[in-house]
Amino acid sequence: MGCSASSQSPNVSVALANDGAMTESASLASAHQPYFSPDALLDSVESGAVWPLKGSYIVKLHQDGGKLARRQDLPKEAFWTASELRKLVEKVGVHQHLVHGEIGWGLLFVALSYRWLTQPHPDPDGHHLERVAKAASLYLKKDDEWGSPLVALFQAAGLGVPDFALFWDFGSLVQKGPPTVEGGPLVERTPDEVPLFKAGLAALPVWYGHSFSVVWMQTELPDGFAKTMRESHPPLAETYEDSGWCFVEFAMTGALKMGNRRLDLGQAKLGRTTPDVFTYGGGWVPETKLDSVCAATRDPPMTPDDFCVALETKLFTSGADSDVVKTIYSSFFDGAVPAAKKLHFSDVSWGDAAAAGSKMRRLASVLPRFAALTALDLSKNSLGSEGGTLLGDELRRRHQLGGAAVPLRRLTVTGTYDRVNIDHDGATKLAEAVLACSSLEHLGPVPAMELRMGRTTALELENRGLGPTEGVALGGLLKAAAGLKTLVLAQNKIGDIGAIRIADGIRTHRALVTLSLEDCSIGADGAIALGDALMSAWSLKALLLAQNQIGDQGARAIGEGLKTNRALETIGLEGCGIGADGGTALASGLAANAGALRACDLWRNERMGDAAEQLLRGAVAGRTSFELVLPSRALTASGVPRGEKVLVLTGATGEIGGAIARGILKAHLKVLVADLAVPASVAACCARIRRDFPRVDVLINCAAVASKTRVRVDCLGRRFEDDAGAAGGAAAAACSDGLPPQTSASVDAEDGLELQFATNVLGGFVLMRELLPAFSRGARVVLVASQLANGLKLDDLQSRTLRPYHPIAVYSACKQAVRMLAAEAPTHGFRDAGVSVSACHPGVVTSELLTILGIATGPDRAEMAAQTPLKLALDTPPPESGTYHVDKKRHPCKFAKDGRARAELWRKCDELANKCIAIGGESKLHA
Repeated sequence: MGCSASSQSPNVSVALANDGAMTESASLASAHQPYFSPDALLDSVESGAVWPLKGSYIVKLHQDGGKLARRQDLPKEAFWTASELRKLVEKVGVHQHLVHGEIGWGLLFVALSYRWLTQPHPDPDGHHLERVAKAASLYLKKDDEWGSPLVALFQAAGLGVPDFALFWDFGSLVQKGPPTVEGGPLVERTPDEVPLFKAGLAALPVWYGHSFSVVWMQTELPDGFAKTMRESHPPLAETYEDSGWCFVEFAMTGALKMGNRRLDLGQAKLGRTTPDVFTYGGGWVPETKLDSVCAATRDPPMTPDDFCVALETKLFTSGADSDVVKTIYSSFFDGAVPAAKKLHFSDVSWGDAAAAGSKMRRLASVLPRFAALTALDLSKNSLGSEGGTLLGDELRRRHQLGGAAVPLRRLTVTGTYDRVNIDHDGATKLAEAVLACSSLEHLGPVPAMELRMGRTTALELENRGLGPTEGVALGGLLKAAAGLKTLVLAQNKIGDIGAIRIADGIRTHRALVTLSLEDCSIGADGAIALGDALMSAWSLKALLLAQNQIGDQGARAIGEGLKTNRALETIGLEGCGIGADGGTALASGLAANAGALRACDLWRNERMGDAAEQLLRGAVAGRTSFELVLPSRALTASGVPRGEKVLVLTGATGEIGGAIARGILKAHLKVLVADLAVPASVAACCARIRRDFPRVDVLINCAAVASKTRVRVDCLGRRFEDDAGAAGGAAAAACSDGLPPQTSASVDAEDGLELQFATNVLGGFVLMRELLPAFSRGARVVLVASQLANGLKLDDLQSRTLRPYHPIAVYSACKQAVRMLAAEAPTHGFRDAGVSVSACHPGVVTSELLTILGIATGPDRAEMAAQTPLKLALDTPPPESGTYHVDKKRHPCKFAKDGRARAELWRKCDELANKCIAIGGESKLHA
């Protein structure tokens, strides 16, 4: 807002909403809810108090070198009419989008918060206009459904060119006139304009504080601005944060909005010639998206009293504005807070434990004012033990009020794979409060109510950010979940605390068959509890504890449990840090076990030693159906070494490719590495694989599919057939990866092909085409193709016309081609051969690609990124041919829909491949 937005206190009033709405779809059917339905926003336009600008007008104004004028001086075409907006709201509706989640009418409304630069004009030189216009360009980016939620919304609704309504106070509210003489006072508003201005101020809480609208905070100020403000008389706000008007907007926007609808544009440095971001949002690397780079920090909502105290440190041009701002915030708080049903404070970066504790205390103090609250999301933070204790107290308080309060139905406190949100005593106290609060339906992804009612038979929560809180709660809920047969908690940090409670829960459970606790940060204490529970867990048939460092002490407890257990069939202890003592204890347990046990996996416990392995072999000698996997060698039931299948893997020198190779070896397949890199890189890759699997026989043959100078297959088809036959099986799988974007201006290979196209598209195409005769029925090809896919031109496959060369644009076009080829392959012999061809998006990890993008690290671990390719390559049955997958699930691919375009792409790749087929391992482009 302006530094001289008001010279008198208007009568600001906003009707109190009777109820909140959690989703935009629900809000469309709910009238008279100012902060949760579109009505109040539209009413402010219909009354004439607010004239929202068209986003497209702002973009064009900047492109034409113009300057924003006050509302009274702008042309009619700059604005939305109330009827246009109301019709648009009704047409766009609300939709579920696989990349953006729920998208709806709220995306149409954007409010700008910024610091006025001068009293006569807030942006005399276009500083703010440039940055807002660039953000608007990304928001409106043509054909960027994947990147812009607004574009995705218009496409989902079947509408035309996207646009949005922008509240920019100088252009949207009636303003004072410019001075009649230079340096003179502003011309006052007319008597007819004054009530419109007051009504516009009354609408500010709705435009900035609405639950579903978007707010852009333009916090970047011109060089020298702070010095000018500091030297003024009296001194004025030097920064966005010091401004009283900006502060009230900041406070209102932070209370109800989700993070991706509240952006600090100043973080993106949009004034640069080449900004850091190239898309608005979506599923790509966070550091390249506006809604990730600009996600603003959010503090807990302030009470009006706390707001007034904080306001004392802020500055105004007009002293009277302080009272106006206080009234505006009180109006917002009294209207929005009692009606809000959902608070979303996920991943808000509240800092270390001390800072998070302070923020949690403030949140705990204001939560009782949210009388209608049914859902609270505090996931992906570091709230610590104190945070858990405070949440537990609030949960009990609401439960004890009974019918006098709306009960909390959903509480989410999950962390991430490598970060626990709530720990120590706080985790236990919160979990106990959850168990005591019978009205709580969900603890994050844990369906507490369904478990209490015994309705759940299988619960698979792999890699969901669960911590000790969820582990302790699940242990308690197990006692009521009488019908639960499968519980999968792999790759969650439930720790010893969670494992101990789960062990207590399975002691008397009569239905649980499978308990998966791989990679759950369980140590010796948790394993001791689980071993003790085995003595009475009569229904449990599979206990999987791989990748938990239980050590010898934990192994001894498991061994003792095996001695008396009669139900367990499989015990998984891969990579558990077990040494000789632990191996000896397990051998004793296996020898004494007279029950149903028939499989024990002890792979990757390299400290165990030969003596302990010999005892283990002796313990199961004579049990023909027993499958024992030891660190030195994996044996099948018949005693034959595993390795009946061969998997061809390209790109194994990369982080994800290496993780895929390790996953293949864990599945006991042989690996034929067909890499795109230079021999030295391949040798290093092989050395890493052998280091991780030092005592396992691994078949690794290196064959370059493509290099930076030529495309070839190096007789790979024949070599593959020989190796597959030698391995004793014809089933095969191939996994193809590609080359990161190249920054070099020399983009052509020796054989005349553009480098990225040659490797990312043609190399994989040649490989799978040439290997088809060697594949047996049931084999599969998995093409790794990022979601950063767009812009392919069939008449310019190698981007010859793209000058200057843009590496990311070429990379995106190549990935589109790969996805199209995967969809087309079934019609070219693969379906008839019984070979599945699919494509998938891996996770995003630190890699050469990110380095080229100027990004230091990716959000995912390589092992996580490899999960989807491995699932498609190894799971039974194979994926449906021609499909695309994200996060281990099938995902629609718009590029697969155009059969004619797919066929044309295949034909052109076929022609190019025929010119590049290796003869004796070498090739040059013919003619």
